[in-house]
Amino acid sequence: MDILSTRIEYRHDSETHIATVRHPPVSMTRVELIRKLLGAGCSLIPNVERVPSYFNSLDRNIQRAIVEQHLELLPLYGLRMRGNAQIDSTLVEQIGTLSELELLELDADRPVAPEALASLRPLTHLEVLILRGASFRDDHCEAIPKLSSLRSIDVQRTGVSQNGAKRLRDKFPDAVIYVS
Repeated sequence: MDILSTRIEYRHDSETHIATVRHPPVSMTRVELIRKLLGAGCSLIPNVERVPSYFNSLDRNIQRAIVEQHLELLPLYGLRMRGNAQIDSTLVEQIGTLSELELLELDADRPVAPEALASLRPLTHLEVLILRGASFRDDHCEAIPKLSSLRSIDVQRTGVSQNGAKRLRDKFPDAVIYVS
C-alpha cells in the first residue's frame, strides 16, 4: 500500500507548529465511511506508530484537535462499535474497506446478519476480533472469514454456545478464543 503524507499546521502557546502525518491513500469512499462511522457513534483508534513520535508529547487538547480535523487521513489501528453505536449489517459490510484495521470490536444490540461478518475478508491485518451482544450466535462464528492474521477472538457476553466456541477453536487453531 502506498503511503502519503499530509502537513498539518496547528497553534500552541501562540506558536505555529507543523506536523507531517503519514496515511494510506484516501478515497472518497473511505472518507465517507469514516464520517458515517463517527456519525453512528463508533470510536476510531489511530495507528500511533505511524503518527510522528512527538505527537504523544503534545497537550491532549491539541492531540484531540489534530485528530478531529484530520481523522479521515490518519491511519487506523482499530474500530470500536459499541454502546450507543448504531450498528447494522450494512455498516458491518462496509468495514471491509478499512483494510488496515488490526482490531475490531462489534457490540450489537440489534441483529447483524451472519453474512455481514463474511464481508470482513479484506481485513488481512485483523489480529483481534471482539464480538459482544446476544444477537451474535453460532452462525455468526461460522461466517467469520478464515484470516491467518487473527490471533484473538473474543465472544464473551454473546449468544455463542460452547459448541460454537469449539467450532471457532477448530477453525482458528492458532488464535486464542475467549468465551463465557
